[in-house]
Amino acid sequence: MPVNVAIVGPAGAGKTTLFNALTAGRGADGVGMVDIPDERLTRLAEAVKPAKVTPAQVRVEDSPPGSRAQRVAFARQADVLLKVARCFGPNPDPAVELEEFAL
Repeated sequence: MPVNVAIVGPAGAGKTTLFNALTAGRGADGVGMVDIPDERLTRLAEAVKPAKVTPAQVRVEDSPPGSRAQRVAFARQADVLLKVARCFGPNPDPAVELEEFAL
């Protein structure tokens, strides 16, 4: 069972851009699977030559827009929260944004 990662943060911070980068644009409806590269698995597969090699995966979800209650419900389903802060635009202060953004 993959680890479930929820991408959260304020509107316009780049959550969907990060989601698309992580899933290489293969995510659908804000959900995508990402293979975890592992040199040990690669070396083992080269030595053993199995018929199939299945890397570990994480399930990545882009947070949907909604109320605070909806954001909390979304976050509760995750194993990991990936919090995104805006680092661009006029006077960006990512540290303050991360502190102010509350689920």
